[in-house]
Amino acid sequence: MLDTNKTVELLRDNPDYVEILRKAVDIEEELKEDAFVFSWDVNGGPVISMEYQKSTRKLKEFLYNQFYESWIKDAVVNITYSDTGGADIWVRYLDSNHRIDINVGCNDSSIDAIAKINDGTGRTYQFDVEKDNDKISLYKHGWAEWEWSDVQAATASINKLIREGIVKIAYKTNKRTEYALVDREETKLILDQIKFEKDVEEYGIEPQEIEEIHIPDDAFDIIVGYDDVKGIISKGLQSDKPVRMR
Repeated sequence: MLDTNKTVELLRDNPDYVEILRKAVDIEEELKEDAFVFSWDVNGGPVISMEYQKSTRKLKEFLYNQFYESWIKDAVVNITYSDTGGADIWVRYLDSNHRIDINVGCNDSSIDAIAKINDGTGRTYQFDVEKDNDKISLYKHGWAEWEWSDVQAATASINKLIREGIVKIAYKTNKRTEYALVDREETKLILDQIKFEKDVEEYGIEPQEIEEIHIPDDAFDIIVGYDDVKGIISKGLQSDKPVRMR
């Protein structure tokens, strides 16, 4: 869990860290788009019909590249929903011997998704999962990972961000270390706050409070006739949305 107040204070005093995190956010956003595999609406339906069809094709393409079974290309994708927000996704062709089950489990603190191919080999694949409002999305495992050279930062600076709980080590071997943001969305909000504070300091840009305008009921009484036009104009002046003349 990112300590927002502590992070804001750190970044106010260290502009170099701000730039590192901006680059990290941009990199992870690009990686996220490339890593997307499948998504659905937890309320029991596709997100958008065309989007859902495209998503199922992407899922089958990914599973084919993962398990190398040619029947996956012609398989049908079915999904059933659980009361807890999870789902069972079946990728099946002809019979139960040509099938991949993806079980998506949800609890109060986490979501996980594991794909298992039904061919006796016991092969599985674990997805990374994200929930955004009523939408759940599957991603390639370990997608949000980058190296120090990607953000053009010294390892000492990254290690400081790790100690502060802003960055974490996602993968490490004797030859290389890969990192990820602890909470990308919260980091984006903090960076927006820092940018806003800098704009206020440098340019004096601050949000202006909009004064509510009251339109008197008798504003158009001086005009004789044209009641329909006066009604539309009056409604348009008081509405937050555009009003069309028919």
